[in-house]
Amino acid sequence: MIFYPGSFKPPHKGHFNNLKYLLKKFPNENILIIISKKARPLNPDFYDLEKQNSDKIKELCIKYNLKYTTKLDSIKLIKEYYINKKEYISDKESEKLWKVYVSKLLNTNEQKRIKIMISYLNSPILTIMSLIKQKSYNKIYLVKSSKNSNNKRFDSLKSNKKIKIIIIPETKNIDSKKVRENLYKKENINKYLPNGITKKNI
Repeated sequence: MIFYPGSFKPPHKGHFNNLKYLLKKFPNENILIIISKKARPLNPDFYDLEKQNSDKIKELCIKYNLKYTTKLDSIKLIKEYYINKKEYISDKESEKLWKVYVSKLLNTNEQKRIKIMISYLNSPILTIMSLIKQKSYNKIYLVKSSKNSNNKRFDSLKSNKKIKIIIIPETKNIDSKKVRENLYKKENINKYLPNGITKKNI
């Protein structure tokens, strides 16, 4: 079994190309795509709020007509504002997009090898650990992108000798944050979608 965890907000061309690579490289293995539960706001102001200085947080409070109190409390207010505006990509939307990609772009045999699920624990990695405890697998592969090569979330799985880590290359010039920003600005996202998929399909 190959576990392919991620946020996938949204899944883009790079994610899908990685899936195709896995299907070809491991022709006898099934693949489980595990999507993080966490929603990702489209607004680029949401990200790295904790790294901003107080003046920037005050500026954002004014921009969104929120009352500034302390930096930490105001950051919480701003995050709540983004979520309440419903300008985000949810786990359900991510799941739907993956299903569109799989059904439209892969053949029947490839489709049978793929399952898609939303993480039932706080992170996909915790869900993988739970699944491994529930069921015995002959082989276990865990997909990790090269940009996450130092991510400590994976350390807890290193002691399990059954697990082999597959490091897949990062797709240059494509990342979910950029896609979200383009969606927020209502710009064209076709270049970020897998070949054969257009914005009309989704």
